[in-house]
Amino acid sequence: MLAAWSKMKYPSVFDGTIAGSAPILMFTNDERESGRAAGVGSYWSVVTDDARPISGSQVNCVENVHYMFTIIKNWGSDNRRDLVEEAFNLCPG
Repeated sequence: MLAAWSKMKYPSVFDGTIAGSAPILMFTNDERESGRAAGVGSYWSVVTDDARPISGSQVNCVENVHYMFTIIKNWGSDNRRDLVEEAFNLCPG
């Protein structure tokens, strides 16, 4: 995301940047090909859409995704990085 924002802010400084899967439009109210306005909640809206049965997911997947986001957020606010490391098999930080 930093690469994309740098190019947008200083186009004369950067010839090009690579920002793979950078959800930079989630911070704007811009409307793109999807026909939906991007904004603060748009990234999470797309994640939720991917978990819907129409996208090939199981019936309870949306509820499970929301539940896990809540758990992960709570772990972060409780300074429980060890739980996140263990759940996602991350390298120790």
